[in-house]
Amino acid sequence: MINIPEDQKIFKTVEKILLKFHLCDYCLGRLFSKLKKSTCNKDIGSFLRKKIEFKTIIKPINCELCQGLSSEVEFFYNLILDSLKDYEFDTFLIGCKIDEDIINKENKLIAETDSEYFESIKNELNFYSKKTSKLMDINISDEESKYMYGFYLYSINRTFQSIHNF
Repeated sequence: MINIPEDQKIFKTVEKILLKFHLCDYCLGRLFSKLKKSTCNKDIGSFLRKKIEFKTIIKPINCELCQGLSSEVEFFYNLILDSLKDYEFDTFLIGCKIDEDIINKENKLIAETDSEYFESIKNELNFYSKKTSKLMDINISDEESKYMYGFYLYSINRTFQSIHNF
């Protein structure tokens, strides 16, 4: 069970958002992720949707914000882990570039809802650098690393790029 404060203002904001925007649970939860930092955004979104008894569920592929991106992140993350398994290194860097259309929609949504609890989609993706660092016990480097990986995420075509610097 997710323990989120029983704040009617939050629930009214959730209802306003869902009546105006077709958002998947990942994106809805990301708008309120700072309410419960140790909980995944999808679970927060699902909880909030149920709490206000909003019956319509939007699949990630039909989400007007991420257009399915949120459900694909784990796939890209696993590609990175798989590509790193045969190499030895002390530092690495994972970055992401988000399509301007997605960023603009996110900014519009945040401005219209005035949510003080949101996490940007870019921050969510950059979390995977920290997750990889902990899993592999390797430091993240802001400087040039032997291995750099990039997420290039666009509305129509999602790509993964591995850049090896030797």
